[in-house]
Amino acid sequence: MKFFSSSLSRASETAKIISSELNLLVIEDEGLMEHTSGKLDGVPLKEFFDTLKSVGDFEEMVLQAGGEPWNEYKERVWNKFIEIAEQNYAHDNILIVTHGGVTRSIISKIFGVPFLKMLSQGNCCVNVIDYEQEREDIFIINLLNYTYHIT
Repeated sequence: MKFFSSSLSRASETAKIISSELNLLVIEDEGLMEHTSGKLDGVPLKEFFDTLKSVGDFEEMVLQAGGEPWNEYKERVWNKFIEIAEQNYAHDNILIVTHGGVTRSIISKIFGVPFLKMLSQGNCCVNVIDYEQEREDIFIINLLNYTYHIT
C-alpha cells in the first residue's frame, strides 16, 4: 500500500497516527493541501463574511487576500489525484489523507459536476474510489463520507 497526505498539519498529524498503526511511510505532498484564502485563513467567520460583504465577490476577495485562484486550486488537486492514481496503479491500495474541500473537488470532477459545496465530508470520513485505468481512466466511487468508525 502507498500512503499520501497533505502537508498541512491537520491531515499530516492524522496521517502520522494512521502510519504508526499500519507501519507505513507517509509521503506528504503540497498538491493535496486545502485551498488557501491567503490572509483570511483562520480569521473568525464574522470577519471573513464581513470582508466578503465589503468586496462582494468570493474569488476577488481571495485574490485580494493573496489566496489561491479557485480554478488553479481545482486543477492542482485533480492533477495531483490523477498523478497518484496513475503512478501507483500497480499497488493494491492507495491511502490519501487530505481535507474536505480537496475530496469534494475530486468527487465533483469524477461526477462531472461543478464543485459540490453542499456535499458532506465529515471529519475523518472515508471515501473509497476504484480506479480502472484499462477502461479509459474510469473512477468508481464505492463508499462516500463513511464515518461509522468514529461513532
